Amino acid sequence: EKFLRDHPRSIWRVSLLTNLGIEYYRCAEFSKALAAWQAAWKAGRAEKSAAGREVVDRALGELARMQARLGQVPELQALVAEAGDRKVAGLGAEHHLTRLKY
Repeated sequence: EKFLRDHPRSIWRVSLLTNLGIEYYRCAEFSKALAAWQAAWKAGRAEKSAAGREVVDRALGELARMQARLGQVPELQALVAEAGDRKVAGLGAEHHLTRLKY
């Protein structure tokens, strides 16, 4: 968290936020997990590199799954609409988003 505050433009920002979200989730800090994944998606959704997109897609998938678990239907619908026809890839992202679109 301190690194992210001290280096707001770091190339590691999206990756750190995504992984912080995963760790927050594991520690049952669900509000923090949700906020971290939202920030990762917002910061990285325009990423073009394959490796960067994979990290962003993981954050997107985790965010979608969390919103579904919490019953945040309007937020989840908006997220799926925002993701549009994005071709998601990587750990968890494909599974989470594909299930929500169908």
